Amino acid sequence: MAALVQDIAYGIRQLRRNRGFAITAVVTVALGIGATTAMFSVVNTVLLRPLPFHRPERLVAIGNYDTRHGDSRNLDFGMSYPDVLDIRSRSRSFSDVAAYDWSDATLTGLGEPLHVNIANVSAGLFSLLGVQPQLGRGFKPDDDQPGHYVAIISQRFWRAHLNGRPTVVGRRLNLNGRAYSIVGVMPPGFQFPIASEPRELWVTLSR
Repeated sequence: MAALVQDIAYGIRQLRRNRGFAITAVVTVALGIGATTAMFSVVNTVLLRPLPFHRPERLVAIGNYDTRHGDSRNLDFGMSYPDVLDIRSRSRSFSDVAAYDWSDATLTGLGEPLHVNIANVSAGLFSLLGVQPQLGRGFKPDDDQPGHYVAIISQRFWRAHLNGRPTVVGRRLNLNGRAYSIVGVMPPGFQFPIASEPRELWVTLSR
C-alpha cells in the first residue's frame, strides 16, 4: 500500500507539471470509457440479453444470400414483400413468417407537424413475437390488404401527444397526408425493431 500511495503521489506531481498532457490524458480516458460503454450497451442489448419476446430462442432472421461467394458479407436482409409471402406459403421449417421495415413520416393534426419514426410491419408480426397491445387490438389479417389504413402507437407517443386518453382507439392520425385509424396502444417499454431508434407508430406494409 505504501508503494501504491507513493506511485499515485508521483503521478499527480507529474501531471501538475505538465497540464497540457494531463488534460489530453483525461480526455482520452473519458472518450475510451464512453466508447466502451456504448459498445457494451449495444452488445448487451443485441447479443447478451434475451430478446423481450415470447420464446426468443426460436426467432430467426431470414435474408437473401449470394451463393456466388462464401462469406457472410453477402447476406442481405432486404427482401420484397411478395418474396416474404411466397416463403410463408411454401416453407415447412417456420411456424410463421413476418416482415418489417422502418422509415419516418410527417404527422399533422395534433398542432405543429411532427416528424415521427414508424415501422412498417406485416399484420402477423405482433402475434409471432407473442406481444399484444395494452389497449385496443393488434393487426388483423384484413389490415394487410390494400386500402386498410390502421396504426398502432407506442406508449410514449400515447402519453406525450394524446394525454394517455383511453378513448384514443378509433381516433384518426394524418401520416404523410393520409388518415390512419388508431387500433391499439403498445405496452410500456416495447420496442421493435430492436436495432433501430424507438418507433412511435406501427402501420401495415400493404397500404
